Amino acid sequence: MRAGGVDNGILSFSFNQDASLLALGTKEGTRWYRTDPFEKYRENEDDAAILAMHYNTDLVAQVGAAETATSSQRAVRMLNYGLQPNKEITKKHFEKAVLDVKINADRVVVVLEESIHIYSLAEMKLLHTIEGIPGNVDGVCALPGLKRRTAESANLLAYPFEKKEVHGNIHLFDVISLRAGVVIEAHSSRIRCLSFNDAGTMLATASAKGTVIRVYRTPSGERLFELRRGLATNATIYSMAFDITSTLLCVSSNHQTIHIFKLETMEPEPPSKDESSWSASALLQVAVDAASSMLPTPVSDMWMQARSFAQITLPEAGNPNLCAICGGGPDPVHVLVATSEGILYKYALDLEEGGECERMIRYPLCSSAMDLIQLSASQAAESAAAAAPDGDAAGATVDDATRDGDSADTEDVPPPSH
Repeated sequence: MRAGGVDNGILSFSFNQDASLLALGTKEGTRWYRTDPFEKYRENEDDAAILAMHYNTDLVAQVGAAETATSSQRAVRMLNYGLQPNKEITKKHFEKAVLDVKINADRVVVVLEESIHIYSLAEMKLLHTIEGIPGNVDGVCALPGLKRRTAESANLLAYPFEKKEVHGNIHLFDVISLRAGVVIEAHSSRIRCLSFNDAGTMLATASAKGTVIRVYRTPSGERLFELRRGLATNATIYSMAFDITSTLLCVSSNHQTIHIFKLETMEPEPPSKDESSWSASALLQVAVDAASSMLPTPVSDMWMQARSFAQITLPEAGNPNLCAICGGGPDPVHVLVATSEGILYKYALDLEEGGECERMIRYPLCSSAMDLIQLSASQAAESAAAAAPDGDAAGATVDDATRDGDSADTEDVPPPSH
């Protein structure tokens, strides 16, 4: 994701396929971090407007941020950091600026405004070019990670196909057979964000309005879920991420709240022999079904859309950010949020209770981020002092604020090295 909104030298930031790694492109160079446990493990002096990682390997696709021989927005460099000193494997040049790059186990996909180029990963041989794509000014596309392949896995590319009179259509393309798939009429306004689950069997979609998120089965294009982020307030969706089991979807935007949805079909509980013992949830579902059947279609759809079961409140709104759901199975589930401010947040997710997620820790990725964290701690201390009784106000310190969990991590995380 390209950074913006904060003048701190950060150009881009991205997770790998399972969010175990985070790459940060800055004007001074690129940095790579492991997210659990958090540590910086690599850096160099190459600027990068786009960084696409290949799982946990040393292979990286990198697009420069300038227009020079070594840093061009119109070239994709395939780098292998396991090879020294000449880490560049190949370099592909294009007539226009590269807007995004996607990688999985089989393919490298390079996205331009009006075309998409599909390469084999093994040889970086051009296999196919999709041309004449109108209106994809943001380079929106999606490619599944395929970290855990199954018999149902599908290696598909999803991209918007916008026309003056038609908006919200999504084209699917099989990057193995190189054949076009179905066209999904997903929204009535321009597509803003797309994201596959790991297996490529589910696709989350969001429009420029950002109020409704839809999830489709792929490659068939059948609609599975309709999720409502907000009632009426539009939002710019920055990222959407499934968990590894495809039962959760995390959605972040330019608003402070990140929404986490459960992807499950709610069935009314069957009545017992004594109808008076129907549960409250079953009665509510019957009432909603009955009411929605008598309403106009748009209003009925709004009634039937699922709401998020858990939320994260970021300190500030408006800054580009990426979210990811990690853990599961024997490990606790948590949510990672990387922001253009240069901070990586980690939140605990209660799968049973949901609600507001508790922030566990935050990691500074640059020196300006450390300043923000320290400022937040000072402000929290001042608020604690102002709220304390007169006799206790003089004794309120930063340590008092950290005990409330607002900034307990500032002393645990060392400043980033340069």
